[in-house]
Amino acid sequence: MDYISIQSPLQTFEKRFREHRCCTDRDLKREILIASIPYVVISVISVLYILGGAVVFTLIDGELAEEGFNRKCLFVFTTLTTIGYGKLHPHNTTSKSFCIAYLCVGIPLILLALTNFGRLFSELFWTITLSLFSNLRIDSESRRRVPVIVVTVFLVLHTLVGGVLFTYWIDELPFLTSVYFSFVSITTIGFGDIIVTPKTDLDTVILILYLIFGIIIMSMFVSSMVHHAQWIHYWGRKEEAFRKKAIWFGAQSITVQEFVKLVAANFEVGSDTLNEWCYEPLWVDYTLRPVDVSSHLNREFDRLG
Repeated sequence: MDYISIQSPLQTFEKRFREHRCCTDRDLKREILIASIPYVVISVISVLYILGGAVVFTLIDGELAEEGFNRKCLFVFTTLTTIGYGKLHPHNTTSKSFCIAYLCVGIPLILLALTNFGRLFSELFWTITLSLFSNLRIDSESRRRVPVIVVTVFLVLHTLVGGVLFTYWIDELPFLTSVYFSFVSITTIGFGDIIVTPKTDLDTVILILYLIFGIIIMSMFVSSMVHHAQWIHYWGRKEEAFRKKAIWFGAQSITVQEFVKLVAANFEVGSDTLNEWCYEPLWVDYTLRPVDVSSHLNREFDRLG
């Protein structure tokens, strides 16, 4: 257990943030504030967009106007997240036309907000993990996603919480029916055969928050599964030299070998040193996870320098 070294999660976050933003201790708070602005702005705009949509539907759709404001907010949210239970829907031409235009802007906005929450969840997970195991080394590619086992555990727990929530609080459905409704909702299928009807504003807020976390967890689960299934695309392919890997530089695609030669020319590196790297047998095994290009380049630049 020598690899276990516990430190404060806040210290771990600050250390990783300084490395990522290349800032000093003096500028740390200012940089954190700047980095948090997009997340706050997108979240606030998303909430206002949902509330504004509920207000507009109230004004232009007489039948929706008869519903409670909390139910209209839930209708707008489930529409923007493409769950669409179908019980509430636009009724007149004006309402339907507005709905089309509203969704064209709202769906990308909500997806962007959910993506940001997913990034924060991933960052929180790795911050806690690295605070418990400070000697653990995780490459930048792996830090972008939560391990599939962990996501699976969260998905199961979230579904069970939904079973309890909809059995003993909202609507009091049978447990298996509640689990079914929860899973169908967070996968954004939304058959509409089972619909939960919140009775109060608090019930509506809890239901929306529950669905938000569920959609985020499901998205992370799918992303992790797709990542682990990528080896199928490389089944049977031969190994390829790392120097022949293509990267984007500016507006064009060049190989790693060409890129290193370009940098070496600017630093006046000798041809012998350059050729030693450009033609050594460094290989990429496609059956493994994707290569961290930046770490390879950093090591080779150190050698060239």
